[in-house]
Amino acid sequence: MRQFWQARSKPLYLWHNFPPRRYANLLRQVRNWGAFLAWKRRKGADAGTFEVVLRNGYRLMLNRTSRVEFKVIFLREDYTWPIPRSSIGPGVILDLGANIGFFTIFAAKNFPGRRIVSVEPFPRNLRTLTASVEANHVPNCTIVNAAVSDRSGRVVFGVQTGEENPTSSRIDATHTADGKDFFECRCLSLDDLFREQAIESAAFVKIDIEGAEYACLYGASDATLKKIQHLAIETEKGDDDRCNTPALAEFLHSKGFRVTEVTPSMLHASRAN
Repeated sequence: MRQFWQARSKPLYLWHNFPPRRYANLLRQVRNWGAFLAWKRRKGADAGTFEVVLRNGYRLMLNRTSRVEFKVIFLREDYTWPIPRSSIGPGVILDLGANIGFFTIFAAKNFPGRRIVSVEPFPRNLRTLTASVEANHVPNCTIVNAAVSDRSGRVVFGVQTGEENPTSSRIDATHTADGKDFFECRCLSLDDLFREQAIESAAFVKIDIEGAEYACLYGASDATLKKIQHLAIETEKGDDDRCNTPALAEFLHSKGFRVTEVTPSMLHASRAN
């Protein structure tokens, strides 16, 4: 309810969370939707795991934790809505903060034939992501083991190891790597990622990098930003005055994007010129 009152557009927020819209997406995306609904009703440890079969034959294994991410990506379509799919033209699709690969699989299903670049730093997530891409025989998908921020180099990445599927892992400059809760990984700026992957046009960039979205975008050159047609960014409020959703929206507007705020923690931006 708090997000509703914080939302800039109440009708847009309500439509985004309208249950019939989610069920329509379930029917459109999932082949074994009836079995999925039956599994979803099971509680606690009895729920176990469930294999979702998408309409194109791709398969995803869900548990109680990953079910939430599946809902966000496939049922609510947080990242691709409200950008019309017909407006997402040719070009590379980037999944920054790919986690265990649900958006990568979503992109491969809904935008067949596109090149996909998936970037994920956390080793356990990377293994699951790689296994999912290989098991589903996703074509033309490049997996990059790295974090993304405003500069390239080596960084310490912190994770909460108690989580089955950590979603609060992030760059942490206050600790040293210990191989357990904190580890060292490669980091790329957006400019260097585009250069390394020879990306001349990015049709869609999904960003969920746990607070590093500000450094990633503020540190990108105008030349790189001009190669991007659409952005979907999950935002977190930081300590800096520029590390919040309104400041990022203003920055993107100044760089030639039309910006839509569906929820207080999600921005969609499309190039206006």
